[in-house]
Amino acid sequence: MLEDPIKKIKSDYERLAKHEEGLDMVWKTYEKLNADSLEVEENKSQKLASKYTLQAFTELLRVQIQMIGKISPKIANDIETDLNKWQKKATKEIEERGLDEMDESNIGIVDIRNRVQLVRRIIQDTVETFEENLRGYEPSL
Repeated sequence: MLEDPIKKIKSDYERLAKHEEGLDMVWKTYEKLNADSLEVEENKSQKLASKYTLQAFTELLRVQIQMIGKISPKIANDIETDLNKWQKKATKEIEERGLDEMDESNIGIVDIRNRVQLVRRIIQDTVETFEENLRGYEPSL
């Protein structure tokens, strides 16, 4: 009865957690490439690699948001709207000079990612709470 939806949500959450590992790897690569490209202004290939790595990160983040959408469409829509706004705003800045750690656009993408991580933790806590409650639940007949 109630166990099936919880199992489905738990399965979706586990896929989301695995996806986070790849997202971490891409973000660390972006940070390294971006820091190096900011230090060496004339290194156009480094800047280009940084730009494409950030695009890959953004798309992976979008996939996570879609995964969250299977569990909570409203929250996913809100986060995706913010991601779309960020992407429009940051595109020009990225083209011109890359993102410095303290730039508003860089802070914006980090904030969006933090929100996705918070939602993941809330989902995990909710599933664990439901599972604990189901273990102690005895239906009355």
